[in-house]
Amino acid sequence: MVLTGHPFDLDAWLQALPTGANPWVVKVRDEHVLRSISFDSLADPAQIIDAATFLVELINGALLASNPGGERVTLGAVLELLADGSINHHVHLAGTVNARSRVSATLTVGAERQPQIPSVVQNWLGSAEADPDRSDLLVYASRADNWFDIYKAIECIERIFGGERGLTAAEIVPTSRIKLLKRTANTIARHANRQFPPPEVPMSLGDAKGILSVLVRHVFSNC
Repeated sequence: MVLTGHPFDLDAWLQALPTGANPWVVKVRDEHVLRSISFDSLADPAQIIDAATFLVELINGALLASNPGGERVTLGAVLELLADGSINHHVHLAGTVNARSRVSATLTVGAERQPQIPSVVQNWLGSAEADPDRSDLLVYASRADNWFDIYKAIECIERIFGGERGLTAAEIVPTSRIKLLKRTANTIARHANRQFPPPEVPMSLGDAKGILSVLVRHVFSNC
């Protein structure tokens, strides 16, 4: 799958997802291409897009938490590696997949897949694959530019720690900060719920995103 985004973010993906472990990113001509073992068994480009869409959400969550300040990367076209080493370029637009052209670039599979020690992000993705709560956490973290998804991410973290008390006992972030985050989120994202009064000084969205990044990094560094 071809990735689209700011060159800085695309290069961050290339560095965080090296060849030799799964998933990985390579450069084909001037394009950044996401590859995964899970794509190899899928013959239908639409199925590949579905699998890649979910994988990209997970990676966005991992990269945004491990490297705050970056931006989301999205999917572009599907690249099909042919037996002769050439590549078919399929355009992915609004849920449709149409073959458009064959490019002359070649991709040498054997050379790029020499086993290597997985990177930090690749280890995170492996952990998420084995644990639905960690998987959900990365999905919410990938969308964490709003209070609703930040709150849902915190709920995932609490489940991973065995509940709210477990997260408090871990002493990763001061309890008062987590409570303020949740109260602010409840006031803004769930404004129809007036069960609890809003905080006198709400937490800023930037502070909440920073706290979430710290918590996500702790979750995956201790799995």
